[in-house]
Amino acid sequence: MTKEECFELMKWLILQVRDNGENLKSDEMLKADWVAKQKHLDSAIKTLNSCDALWLNDVFGLWHRKEIEPNIPKS
Repeated sequence: MTKEECFELMKWLILQVRDNGENLKSDEMLKADWVAKQKHLDSAIKTLNSCDALWLNDVFGLWHRKEIEPNIPKS
């Protein structure tokens, strides 16, 4: 898996939890698919070289701050 593919899968996993969380909790097949994809992503990230891992961290952080953090309620 390339760093770009890892990034796309990371985004997909996060958005599934955000947008489809109730279905993930109640549907065992959806949950199993999500978990399998997350394990695949974890394995793929471990194979990235350090430059690609840093790139992934930086790009994901930017995306997260732009797309996810504004929707998190402030306490």
